[in-house]
Amino acid sequence: MDKQKKDPVHGPPQLAERFLHWYCHPDALEEIEGDLLEVFHRNLRLFGPRKARRTYVLLVLLFFRMSNIKKTSIKISFIMWRNYFRTAVRSMAKHKGFTFLNVMGLTIGLTTALFILLWLQDEVAYDKFHEADAQLYRAMRNMYLDGGQIKTTSAVPAPLEKELEEAFPEVISADLFSWEIESVVSFEDQAYRQVGRYAGETFFENFTFPLILGDARTALSDISSIVISASLAERLFGGDWQKKEGVIGQSIKLDSDGFQVLKVTGVFESPPRNATFRFDFIAPAALLNRQIDWEDSWTNNGYRLFMKLQPGADVASLNQKLKNVIREHAEGEDADVFLVPYSDMHLYSQFENGKSVGGRITYVRIFSFVGIFILLIASINFMNLATARSSQRAKEIGVRKTIGASRQNLIRQFMGESILMTAISLVLAIGLTILLLPHFNALTEKAITIPWMSLRTTGILLALLFGVGILAGSYPAFFLAASPIQQVMKVRRKSKVGFTNIRRGLVIFQFILSNLLIICTITCYQQIQFIKDKNIGFQKENVVHLPSEGDLNKHYQLFKERALQHPGVLSMSSGGQLPTSIGWSTGSVRWEGRDPESKIDISVVVADYDFAETMKMELLDGRFHSAQFASDSVNLVINETAARIMNMTDPVGQKISMWQQDGQIIGLIKDFHFNSMYNPIEPLVIKLSPQGNNNIMARLSGDQMEGALAHLRTLAEELNPDYPVTLGFLDDEYAASFKSESIIATLAKYFSLIAICVSCLGLFGLAIFAAEQRHKEVSIRKVLGASVANLFFLLSKEFLLLVFVAFLIAIPLAGYVANTWLSEFAYHTRFGIEVFLVAGLATVGIAFLTIGYEALKTALNNPVEALKRE
Repeated sequence: MDKQKKDPVHGPPQLAERFLHWYCHPDALEEIEGDLLEVFHRNLRLFGPRKARRTYVLLVLLFFRMSNIKKTSIKISFIMWRNYFRTAVRSMAKHKGFTFLNVMGLTIGLTTALFILLWLQDEVAYDKFHEADAQLYRAMRNMYLDGGQIKTTSAVPAPLEKELEEAFPEVISADLFSWEIESVVSFEDQAYRQVGRYAGETFFENFTFPLILGDARTALSDISSIVISASLAERLFGGDWQKKEGVIGQSIKLDSDGFQVLKVTGVFESPPRNATFRFDFIAPAALLNRQIDWEDSWTNNGYRLFMKLQPGADVASLNQKLKNVIREHAEGEDADVFLVPYSDMHLYSQFENGKSVGGRITYVRIFSFVGIFILLIASINFMNLATARSSQRAKEIGVRKTIGASRQNLIRQFMGESILMTAISLVLAIGLTILLLPHFNALTEKAITIPWMSLRTTGILLALLFGVGILAGSYPAFFLAASPIQQVMKVRRKSKVGFTNIRRGLVIFQFILSNLLIICTITCYQQIQFIKDKNIGFQKENVVHLPSEGDLNKHYQLFKERALQHPGVLSMSSGGQLPTSIGWSTGSVRWEGRDPESKIDISVVVADYDFAETMKMELLDGRFHSAQFASDSVNLVINETAARIMNMTDPVGQKISMWQQDGQIIGLIKDFHFNSMYNPIEPLVIKLSPQGNNNIMARLSGDQMEGALAHLRTLAEELNPDYPVTLGFLDDEYAASFKSESIIATLAKYFSLIAICVSCLGLFGLAIFAAEQRHKEVSIRKVLGASVANLFFLLSKEFLLLVFVAFLIAIPLAGYVANTWLSEFAYHTRFGIEVFLVAGLATVGIAFLTIGYEALKTALNNPVEALKRE
């Protein structure tokens, strides 16, 4: 039995045995252990080692009761830990200055880490709230273009929905999902502009957008149905809409290719803030299909497609089956279909050459490291300050060792002090987090809450407490506990060279991290400023836009004519899309010399006559569309990139066709940015469309802006009374395209400031300690004639040298990180030496001020007072 007991494979778990011996009273230990071993060996024969060991652990825990616990050992442990606690409190009270610096540094570090953790949790939780999350996928399409280019998009043909449901048993159901559509929803005399989508019949069955009213199985089965959000129901039917009868079945109007009367078949809870898609209504996809006639077309791509797969479906195998589904149904289309998890949309939104290359997951990883960096910096402060003042605790350590304290006891003592200080800092950090959370939410445009009662939150707080406490206290605890009695009893002994070098190394490491954050923050701000100030190829300032809908669409020419009568309206045009976000494209453009087998995708903007003039686009050759030429209905204006792809050095006058309409190129415009700065400018054609466009754009005079806006609003209300007037500015639309990067840059700014502040707190503490240790030396030097400047230099040069060395080491690291991030943008700022100069001067300057104060105070002290103390 004893042999089996010691056998690590066939014997009971050793940790469980040790725990039993630690807590169990000796009078009961032999009997309990014998019974446990008997049960263990019986289970070993009947059920095998795994179950036998699990049962043994469970029984050991069940025997942990008051009647079996060692009373004396628990009492001794309690007294011992109470003594540790009292000693720690006395030490903290005795050295108030160092305690304050440590607590402040840890509090700031933990507060920052908590905010970063909350932000990370919110980012990672996007779209994870759906009950069937593991089964939800979205379809993506890889388009193979000339030159080996692969363009990835989520836009797919509508017939793919039925094909997936009918031909692939792995798919339970699939749902078409439209692009975001802003429409007017009206009820009685109320009209509101709302954002909505069109979706397949099983959308509410597959996705967890709970219905407050209605049946998820039938809510979208009727083409004349509409499901609205709770917030829209409140606007339409009043705050007590849930108490009213007849909400289900109520008729409301939706501006969908003209007002259509639809019946409310459900009310859903408004999508949470961490949903990628947010909407106020969902209408049947069949209704949109009827309007655009895409239902049977494999060559028109606009829909998104989501699906629910069978549990445990082999997605890799399914992707292989789907690979050629578009090629099989659309001759000449060279595109793959593949599936990716639905909840990856938010974090993994960028694709390059057909493969995911990240997205916001990059920022999640960056800020994860930033949080770790700041905690490291705060912990290093504790290490440095604790070991620096070790000589002040030499007597205590020596006395403890003399009366028999073991190394383990001393380690527990100092580790306990570290954890106690971390606990105080964590409590303060939690308070600061609660206090500052509304401001953080406003800054990040989130609605983060802290689930205090969840086990996950408790686990995170405990992990921070013990993780930071042990990390911060480990080096001081082992260093102080390892000192021989003969050395610690020398009260004024000097620190060993090795420990001094370790402290220097930790200071350097702190400022390497701080410099890294500062340089990357400056680079981030430069890039945002570069995007803001870059000439994007047209003048976006003073351009107002409004949707062309209802009677305004029908009477657009009248609206334009009357609008231009106001002196503040300089020019007006209309277009299918705004020039800051052109998403339409086609592969049907043909020109002389094009290889029939070539696959080229060209962006398209359809617009009124004065589109280019209103946007002040630069005409390089030819002319824009004009009402004087009837043939312009089939003629095109192209950009420089399109001319290069078409291999045309003199494109004006060349024959060209699009959508089976033959015409010619009448104008060449300078390239302009119409999409994200992450991507290079794509080839573009402008096609004439004088009527029926989605957006009206007007260039206004800056001097008469208010009057022109009032004139446009009044005119729109007069010609289109059934629709609320919504005016927006084009430069705001452009700013929204890099809003995410702006928020990230602001967060990075605050985090880098926090990092340098925490680093300087530690540096300040070390400077105080160094000044105290050298009071006698400074006083003697002053008596012998040393100047204040010499003494100032003597006390500060070592620390400044450490900061400078850290800066030199940080340069290549920061350069690599910053250049890697900038390379994600097709157009980015130049990464120059001035970034390093600004960061270096800022770091050294702040460090100089931090150290200089204490150094100057020490240098100016009366030497007589210092020598009296000695």
